Amino acid sequence: MRALLFARLALLRLPLSLALSLALSLALSLALSLALSLALSLSAALAAPALSVQLEAPEGALEFVFASDGEPLSADQLKVEFVKGRLVVEVSGVAAARAWQRGWAHPMLDRALLYPHKQSKTPKASLKVKFQRKPPKESLGALEVVEREDGRVAVRMPWEGAAAVPELAPAPAPAPASPDPAAAAAPAEEGLDVDAKGASLAEAPRAPEEVFADPDAHAPAPHELRRVYQELAAAQAEAAREESRVPRVLALPFGRLSGDERGLDGLAQLSTRLLDAQLLHSPDLIWVSSEQSRSYAAHLRHDAPMLDVERARALAVHEGADLVLRSGLRAEPGRAGIVRLSSQLLSTRTGEVRRELNFFVSQDRLQAAFEGAWVEETRGGAVLRSIVFPGWGHVYRGERGAGWGYAGVGAALLAGAVTSTVVGLLAARDYNNNEAGAAHRRADANAHYDRANVLWVGYGATWLASLLSTVAQAHDRSYLDLSRVDLAEIEGGR
Repeated sequence: MRALLFARLALLRLPLSLALSLALSLALSLALSLALSLALSLSAALAAPALSVQLEAPEGALEFVFASDGEPLSADQLKVEFVKGRLVVEVSGVAAARAWQRGWAHPMLDRALLYPHKQSKTPKASLKVKFQRKPPKESLGALEVVEREDGRVAVRMPWEGAAAVPELAPAPAPAPASPDPAAAAAPAEEGLDVDAKGASLAEAPRAPEEVFADPDAHAPAPHELRRVYQELAAAQAEAAREESRVPRVLALPFGRLSGDERGLDGLAQLSTRLLDAQLLHSPDLIWVSSEQSRSYAAHLRHDAPMLDVERARALAVHEGADLVLRSGLRAEPGRAGIVRLSSQLLSTRTGEVRRELNFFVSQDRLQAAFEGAWVEETRGGAVLRSIVFPGWGHVYRGERGAGWGYAGVGAALLAGAVTSTVVGLLAARDYNNNEAGAAHRRADANAHYDRANVLWVGYGATWLASLLSTVAQAHDRSYLDLSRVDLAEIEGGR
């Protein structure tokens, strides 16, 4: 009779065995359904033709051109929408591998992602495009899907190529020089002329020569990657201090010294981040490298490989900088696998080159550093990790403080809940076995069960809070994380 009464009380407290069995059954059914759905999607994707997409930018428009390695595409297969500031093109009847379109370099675009629909019963893929600024209503209203004779389909968005630019003050004129009849007769060229309405191209005095000087033909062996950016920052900082006691220097993002080398865009992004990390530690200098100034530089550069001298000087005047640092990369002609890194320090007032430096680096090592630092995060990956354990999704997204906080609280509550449940079960077993001196074990078991219930509720609340936070904040993104790169290891420990 006593054992039956205790069994009823234990059942009311929902011991761990029942909770675990229910949780295990739910998890098993969920895993089986997900596996079945994944298998169906995978089999459909393998049978479907593969989709590819290219960006074309004729004058006054953007065109996203879709092609299939199977049957020609038709306009009926495409569904075009503009959702939350993003262009979404859904293509049915084809499969695609998830891939960021890194090679697309256009001032109007922020990023683009091609991805499959894994949960769809029929093969589908979508292209999601985020723009630097919201397209005008005229462009959205004029969107059209055009079938081409070669079996490809293009989504055409009319959009004037002129990007919005800040209202900048004109760059100061060069310092007066001695009269020179030959120089006076020099023809004018297009420069940056800024009035109250903004920046525009007009006739202006010839800009200083912006071609980087060629280095010594007998170039040395590639420099050590881990020392290049340290030496570059130190040398340019020294030159800047010769100009002023505490100079303000506008550091522009790296560009390409040759317009047809778009494969160097990712390496230019990495070089910009590595140089920024060194410049910020230079004493007695004020480095201007805000996100706003970088955005202005991107708009002014438009589709050119680098920002020209006159626009760089005008932007430096707008930011109140005494000097401007222009840097770029180029695959070295005649030297396979070698990239030249050049950097100019220009005077904002005169446009004179104060110092120019050239370094040679291994393209393979620079590419290895870029691939090591490049991070691609998905919203689904973050949510899945938060489902497995609280805080894991936050750590995956780089929010280590919040992530480790959730994980620490969750781990403590989980350990306490499991311990109290197990101890309660042991106390209940002793009581049910009618062992000598075990009359008090019923009270012990009840106390442990009550404590375990509170801890389980606490762990569930922590898990739910972590999951909801991840669902609300996570999104697909890609970025460079320098903490993931060890340049010494890439150099082979030299």
